[in-house]
Order: sequence, then C-alpha cells, then structure tokens
Amino acid sequence: MKFFEVFPHNFFSIFASPNREIYVEALLVLHRHYRQETRLKKQDLVSRLVANMENRMLELQEEGDVYSLGEEVNLSGRAHFLLRKFLETGWLEPEPDASSFEELYVIPGYASKLLNLFYDILHGKTVEYNGFVYSTYSSLRTAQQERDEYMYDALKHACQATQLLWTSLRELLDNIRLYHQRLQEQVEIKEILAEHFDKFRLLISDKIYHPLKTFDSVPRFKQRILGILREWLRDPQLLQEMAKTAVRRGEYPEVAAARSQVIRMIGEVMVPGSPISC
Repeated sequence: MKFFEVFPHNFFSIFASPNREIYVEALLVLHRHYRQETRLKKQDLVSRLVANMENRMLELQEEGDVYSLGEEVNLSGRAHFLLRKFLETGWLEPEPDASSFEELYVIPGYASKLLNLFYDILHGKTVEYNGFVYSTYSSLRTAQQERDEYMYDALKHACQATQLLWTSLRELLDNIRLYHQRLQEQVEIKEILAEHFDKFRLLISDKIYHPLKTFDSVPRFKQRILGILREWLRDPQLLQEMAKTAVRRGEYPEVAAARSQVIRMIGEVMVPGSPISC
C-alpha cells in the first residue's frame, strides 16, 4: 500500500501553517476527549476547545481567504474553524448516524496512532523494561510445559516482546544522549544542576535506569529463555508442528515457508546483540 493511500495528501500541512502550535494543541485536546468517548459530538468538541484553549484561539492567524480575523469571529466560531481544518486535512472524519441529528466525528486510525505517539513523547510514557523480559520467559515456559497448539503463539509473543524491549532500550539511550547534549549547551552552573537533578535524574536515572540495573531481569531470565529456545531448535518435529499451526492460521501458504519463519523468530530472540542474549 502506498503512503498517500493511507494518509490524505494534505494531512501534514497543518505543521507548515503559521497556526501549527495552536493546531497541535487543539489536536491533543481532541485526543484526550477521544480516549474517553468512541464518537465525538461536534458541540462537545467545540465546548472542549473553548474551555481548554480560550486564549490560544484568540491568537489564530489568517490563512488565505478561508479565515478572516477581521471578521472578529467569537470563540465558538474559531473552534468551528479548527474542526473544519481537521476535517479538511484528515485528522477528523464525520461519522454518519441515522438515529441522531447531531454531527458526530471520529479520529481515524492513522491519526489516532500519531496522536498517541505525540502524547507519549510529550508526557513521558512509562515503560516497564523488565516486564518485557519476564513476559517472554513466562510465555515460553508455559508453552514448554504444555506442548500444545499455542506454542507458535508463545513464540510470536516472545519475538514481539524482544523487539519492543530492544526498541525501548534504544529510545532510552537516545534520551540519555539528548540530556548529555543539553548539558553541553548550558552555560550557567544552576542550569546544569537543574538539567541534571530536575530532569535527567528525576525522569530517567531514578525512574528508569537505576531500577533497570538493580532489578536485573535480563541476566536473571537470559539462560532460561535461551535454554528453552535451543531445545526447540533441536526438535525438528516441534518446529514442523509450529509451522503447521502458522499455515492453519493462514499466515503462510505452505509449511516450508512457515518453518523458516519459526526458525527466524527464534533467532530474533537469541541473536547476539539483542537485549536477551547480550
């Protein structure tokens, strides 16, 4: 599928607008409301925007002939303008409802995922790194004991959890590098201390890095995970059965291709350099 078969061609145009900061703030207001409601009533959205962005909406600038500040539109009018803008750019979609005369909207999936990402980055989503490792071990251990048709599911879960852990650790490393870079840019001693104690130590060191090092779940479960997966690799019949499960699920057309995928997923968890085998 091509990129603009998913995203509207003008989807990202709001980030090039002089009103981009207001647009993003408004989208996050809608996002918070959307997390509580499956469908958004137009009047509710207008009320939310007015209540949360009264002063900010007064800063809206003209964009061609579409919106004229000279008309001195009130706050409700400016909120309606924001909704029209989001409908035009694909951040909102109308939701037909024959049983109601109210205008209803939804945030489409592609936009919702981006807004979730924006929210997590801005508010520092808590990541339970050790939970990835334990859940991997737990699912593999259960599959090893049960030896049933869910062994393939356990392997998929283990592979996905390992990839999530790896991605999360890379993001943690990037955050540490970012804070170190900011420290180098500071001149005043008080700014350096504030950056270290108020931000780095509070948000990263004490909250994430120290527990990750002291709880030590990777070394604790590493050998157990690798032991289970090595045993699976030495069992051709087991690999064949997991491959057949993948074919029955419709994930692969033939057993040979599914078997290769099973071996690849085991390698994804065991490969040198991954969080579990390093």
